[in-house]
Amino acid sequence: MKLTLKIWRQENSNASGNFQTYQVSDVSPDMSFLEMIDVLNEKLIVKMKTQSRLTTTVGKESVECVAW
Repeated sequence: MKLTLKIWRQENSNASGNFQTYQVSDVSPDMSFLEMIDVLNEKLIVKMKTQSRLTTTVGKESVECVAW
């Protein structure tokens, strides 16, 4: 089953937040809501790890920037 989820996100309790839309395609009708959120979180973690690593060479040194 494929679902579209609108999830409220904010950086911390003082920050203004907003809804972000996510597509989840690996959802079974037998899953609980929490299991469905786990599927989404696992996909987001993998996506963050692959997109957040940036290696830049500065002179003779290599600098790695990781944004979480």
